[in-house]
Amino acid sequence: MPITSKATYHHPKTRILHGVIYLALIAGAITMLYPFLLMLGGSTLSGVDARETRVIPTYWRDDTMLYRKHIEGLFNESLDMMNVAYQDSLSSFERIEPPARPNPKLVAEWLTFLRTEPPPPYASCLGYVYTPLSLPRRHLRQRHRNGQPPARFGLHQLECLRCDA
Repeated sequence: MPITSKATYHHPKTRILHGVIYLALIAGAITMLYPFLLMLGGSTLSGVDARETRVIPTYWRDDTMLYRKHIEGLFNESLDMMNVAYQDSLSSFERIEPPARPNPKLVAEWLTFLRTEPPPPYASCLGYVYTPLSLPRRHLRQRHRNGQPPARFGLHQLECLRCDA
């Protein structure tokens, strides 16, 4: 049942009423849309950019932040592994800077080495597999015996893939 009759639909006061209703609906939609977009943008955050509250994540437009996220994922959020690999002593992934320019001679030499002598299987490690910092698992660990899933899931004998294990 409409709030205005067909006879008064074209009356100026009725048009103003409809305009106010539409403005209220649009304002309500905007107040729901912004938190939803923040949630979508926040779902892609990791330890490097967890402090950001932006609709569009910084790594979409900043190559330095994208490099930091890549290195963090490549080393499975293990700062110690990154420091050992790069022979550095950084205190956070937020401090790492991308290389200014790769040395073309070293790149060519590395590629030649890989073609002539493939590395043994133990020389590689899987990246982007284990994320202990990005996922909020503290309450799950307490609930499911220190990180072990319940036996009813059939996963109680599996362990996480970790390079440092």
